[in-house]
Parts: sequence; C-alpha cells; structure tokens
Amino acid sequence: MSKLTWYAGRATAMSPREVLWRARGRTDEQAMSVARVVNCTGPATDYARVDQPLVAQLRGAGWLVPDALGLGVETDEDGALVDRDGRRVPGLYAIGSMRRPGLWETTSIPEIRAQAAALARQFAPAAAGSRARQRSVSQCSEVASADASAAFG
Repeated sequence: MSKLTWYAGRATAMSPREVLWRARGRTDEQAMSVARVVNCTGPATDYARVDQPLVAQLRGAGWLVPDALGLGVETDEDGALVDRDGRRVPGLYAIGSMRRPGLWETTSIPEIRAQAAALARQFAPAAAGSRARQRSVSQCSEVASADASAAFG
C-alpha cells in the first residue's frame, strides 16, 4: 500500500525516481526515492529562469521581459508584452499569472475570464475586418472569373 507524505522544503534536482531536496530552514540536501512528486507551488513565475523553449526564445529576442521581483512578465495595461526597450510587442499578449506584476490578483478563473474577454473584444474588430477583406477579395475573384469566362467563352 502506498502512502502520501508531505514535506516542506525546496526540490533542488529531480530524476525519474529520486528527488534531491532541502528541508525548510535547513542547508543540507537530502535524497529521497519517490514514485510521484506533486508540485504545490503553482506555476513557475520567475520568467528569467523558466527554460521552456518558447519562453527562452522570446526572452532572448527581448520580447518577453521578466519583472524584477520574479512575479511574471512586463505587460501593458491590456496585457500586451512590453519589450526590453519598454515598447509594446505587436501581437503578443499575456493573461493570467504572467500578469501578476501589473495586476497582482490575476489567478482566479473570473479574473482570467475577464482578461480573455477583453482580449477577444480587442481582436474582434480586426477579425471582422479580416473576414470582410476575405469576402471582398473572394467576390472580386469570382467577378474576374466570370468576366474572363465571358470574354473567352
């Protein structure tokens, strides 16, 4: 029979069956054999240290700027990423916990839903314009095809 055991501390390294960790208030590391590890700290928020390829690439390009306190990333008031020169990055937005530096309370579903709805409202006019352009281009090509058929028919 398995049992669940809670430990307060910080994992310093992991392999598939072993965790090196430091108990809270201690400096020495301990090794522990494990079947599972459950991270109860929430998502990683120090984007200066997040090593996911997309995050690393955006950070390297200067388009994703971690905030000084390690809470998330620098964004404009509507969630647009702010680059290393303090300018909005066109087309790149963050919602949820990534926006903690500017919003602080941004982890519950109602807050994230409101952010997603605001972005959708912002994108809706552009999407509607894009659909209108697609329709007009499509209609023009149909007219051109009909004219060509009549001319060469």
